[in-house]
Amino acid sequence: MAALQQLANLTAQHFDWEGWERLIEANGLTIDRPYRSPHPRFPEIIYPLDSRSAQGGTAPVPHSPCPLKLARCG
Repeated sequence: MAALQQLANLTAQHFDWEGWERLIEANGLTIDRPYRSPHPRFPEIIYPLDSRSAQGGTAPVPHSPCPLKLARCG
């Protein structure tokens, strides 16, 4: 549990939360993978919650709206 708290503290200190808030306010969110939907390449994996991406941000996976891993969307 201490490692999880340390990770939470590092994220809070070094992640640009205000930047993400501005991006979401300006461009909105897209639900890429709805709750209980199967993963497109691995259908045995079911999303336990809505998976979202910020429009105009970076996509964390190659099969999201951006075709390239970590490509800039917009």
